[in-house]
Amino acid sequence: MDRPIAHLLPVIAGACLAACSTFGWEKPFAPATPASSPGAVPPELLAPEVSQETAPATICAADYVQRVRAPENVTNPIKLRLLNQNGLGEAQLYRLEQRIPLELGGHPREPRNFVLESWEEEANAKRKLRLASTLRSLVCDRKLGLREAQAAYFVDWRAAYERYVKW
Repeated sequence: MDRPIAHLLPVIAGACLAACSTFGWEKPFAPATPASSPGAVPPELLAPEVSQETAPATICAADYVQRVRAPENVTNPIKLRLLNQNGLGEAQLYRLEQRIPLELGGHPREPRNFVLESWEEEANAKRKLRLASTLRSLVCDRKLGLREAQAAYFVDWRAAYERYVKW
């Protein structure tokens, strides 16, 4: 298949699926990005024990996030390192955010899965939490694949919020 045409297939498929909703059919969830796309989630950000097959026993378990969340003696040094790397001195102005949330199988202790977010972005933090919860529910209800949910969050969480939460 010609490469430019293959690149357009996910876009065309998404448009076709979106058209279904205009006729009153159940709104389907197409993959956000192909698994081989440049926006795919780097594997080091993901917990190795979480996969589509293990989702029922991992992320879909009610206590999963509480069980795997890294303690402060792990996350505080990560936050301090990020503050120092970015020349930021006031730790209380920032919170540690996960690039892939635990609810979607993000690695709980991998430093590369963390970034700093200003507390001024509280509205974004609430939206991200709602998005992660919605995507987790869709994965656990088998309405969306785990890798697609992770990619949607990672590539453009705002677009994913518009697509999956506001629909």
